Amino acid sequence: MPSAVPRGQPQTYPNRRVYPNLEEHLSIKTSCFAHYHDVHHDDLPAKLKECSEYLAKWPADKVLNMWRAGEPEAVLETAVRYMSGCTTFKVNPEGALFMLDAFYDPEYNKRDYVGDVASQSAMARAHSCAAHAHYQKFKASDEERISYTADERHYRRRQTLEVGYGQPAHTSLGFALHHASESARLGHVSAIVLRVGFTAREIGESLGVDLTEMTKRAKKHRPLWRAVEDRLDELHAEARQALQSAERDPSEYICSAEGCSTWSASRASLRLCSGKCPQDLKPRYCSKQCQVKVRPHLVVSVAL
Repeated sequence: MPSAVPRGQPQTYPNRRVYPNLEEHLSIKTSCFAHYHDVHHDDLPAKLKECSEYLAKWPADKVLNMWRAGEPEAVLETAVRYMSGCTTFKVNPEGALFMLDAFYDPEYNKRDYVGDVASQSAMARAHSCAAHAHYQKFKASDEERISYTADERHYRRRQTLEVGYGQPAHTSLGFALHHASESARLGHVSAIVLRVGFTAREIGESLGVDLTEMTKRAKKHRPLWRAVEDRLDELHAEARQALQSAERDPSEYICSAEGCSTWSASRASLRLCSGKCPQDLKPRYCSKQCQVKVRPHLVVSVAL
């Protein structure tokens, strides 16, 4: 088993208030720790300053000492640093997963296991973090995948050993779905939970899978599908409100594709969307090319 302190131990920057990958650290922490309703993108400079001051106050040695003392929040903080590459040698999702095993793998290291003392909130955020780490591996480039496979061989996590090193991207997405659903089951629907769910939904739709009944019938990942469905309902309601509030000439019809200015005086001359969006929200396009270019029509307004 590798050392309890993952490779790429966080570095400290004495008397320094600017950290590499600081914005990524803030983004990941927000997308994993906050409920998506509480994600706001205002006053970014102030938030970055606050984040920098926090990192200066809690350098790696202090955080790791808290972790060794059995503090779940220290495990979460270290995992975010590995995922972001902030105060670490590199972006390291496998190192983050190695840390997070302390929440839900009793065999990980009995001395450092925190699953028996972690609050429900901490456990839910741990699942969101794990979903993010696996999602990073799912989205990785070929070059990144080579690096991540080397990390898998170093950490030798039990989960990785069971499926084998260097698995294809869909394996990571499957793990991300599990953790996203667990986070939702525990009442924490973060931005990354929705991003993982919507990614799977889009892949399913592209393969012709009818996902409209998934929330009702699916046994696997049901909390996640319910969260996605709830968010879709919110997006549809917001879109209807926007349509009601918009001031436009009903006699003018324009292609819905962004950047396309094709205009028609006849609604029937534009193609009606053939997707699964609600009938009253279906956009119209001047061509099949424009329709394909902008699908899906509704996107998740959450940040990673």
